[in-house]
Amino acid sequence: NVRFLTPYLLQGDVELMIWLTEELAKTGESTPKELISALYRDKWNQAILTTSLWALIARRDIGCDLAVPLNMNTKIWAI
Repeated sequence: NVRFLTPYLLQGDVELMIWLTEELAKTGESTPKELISALYRDKWNQAILTTSLWALIARRDIGCDLAVPLNMNTKIWAI
């Protein structure tokens, strides 16, 4: 997970990260796939959101169990 997340530490769109954080706070817990799919239906915009989501996880602004491999079905939660 560290190797995967490290490049994302310096990435992410601030406005998108705020939006993702606010939307996750509304549900409390989700998965990357569920959260991103709820915000955008088209794959292009979902891909753009994914970068910002991984950045939030890398910075620990969004919680998850880093002891298990990360994927689009990993449980994530608002901090």
